[in-house]
Amino acid sequence: MILKEQPRLRHNKVLNVFIVSQIPKRISHPLGIGFDQIELFLKEYIRKDRDEKTSTPDLGLSLSHIEKIEGIEEMLSGIRQSPLCLIEGCTSPNNGKALKEFIEKIGINNPEIHAIDLIDVKTFLRNYGIEMPMTTFSVGDATNLRKSYSDSSVDVVAQDFLLNCAPYTTHLPIMQEVKRILTPQGKGLICFTDQQCILGQEQITYQQVQKELGLRFNEDAFCIRDLLPDDKRYDLDLKEKVLNELKGKVLVNGREDRYTLVTTEGGNFEFFQPFDSYQKILLQSGLEIEGMEKSSGIDRNGITCVRYRTVLRKIK
Repeated sequence: MILKEQPRLRHNKVLNVFIVSQIPKRISHPLGIGFDQIELFLKEYIRKDRDEKTSTPDLGLSLSHIEKIEGIEEMLSGIRQSPLCLIEGCTSPNNGKALKEFIEKIGINNPEIHAIDLIDVKTFLRNYGIEMPMTTFSVGDATNLRKSYSDSSVDVVAQDFLLNCAPYTTHLPIMQEVKRILTPQGKGLICFTDQQCILGQEQITYQQVQKELGLRFNEDAFCIRDLLPDDKRYDLDLKEKVLNELKGKVLVNGREDRYTLVTTEGGNFEFFQPFDSYQKILLQSGLEIEGMEKSSGIDRNGITCVRYRTVLRKIK
């Protein structure tokens, strides 16, 4: 199930960070280089003091909320025994184990758990002596899984806030692939956060970014480095200068009602839209919300956010 083009992490002992040395063509051209400072991003998921109120959630936490949805067992009753389950965007080592236990708890035996991510999470974790139990992991691109998964071949697709980590231009292709690979009775367990949480942050429009910094905001970008000219992408001084100007701010496209938070982790971006926009993307993809649980929590940036955990079904 491994795609041919795979990113690999190489460790730079001088900088003590992991660097993407090769990434899928969809990300390297034309979209850019992908996440920056990967080690800082992933270390959050191996903290020993993780808890629901002060930590970035993992799939296990999200599934504990999905369990609370009224009628959840009936919603999942059509899933066959020995189901194939796919986690898209798998950054926590225990996500596969959590999904397996969740599936078995509702009476479905022998789930086969696969997981993909654009980052070679498995290699990163092994450098810390951590494995991904009960999980077959491969590097993959959630916008195009045709080389790995045929139509109607997957029983459960799980995403834990993948849409908040992926550029806007990928949202519709990602969800169209979910619809394509799900079996007729299959379900999507999809979690996301809307834009309410970052409306109180200092905002700057795309036009201001271009006027004041000379940078055109590209809605395919993952991080600040992706906004720099090709010949300046590895200019650390320039990147640091732009990061100092933008970190913690929200880049706003008012016309599309899109909000991009610039985090302090190497200037990575997080992506937010109104709940109605996510619903529109789901409907355009041929999916609809069958059940939902909503709660609030504090993310890694100290921002209180509303989290939607949904069960999706294919529209017949």
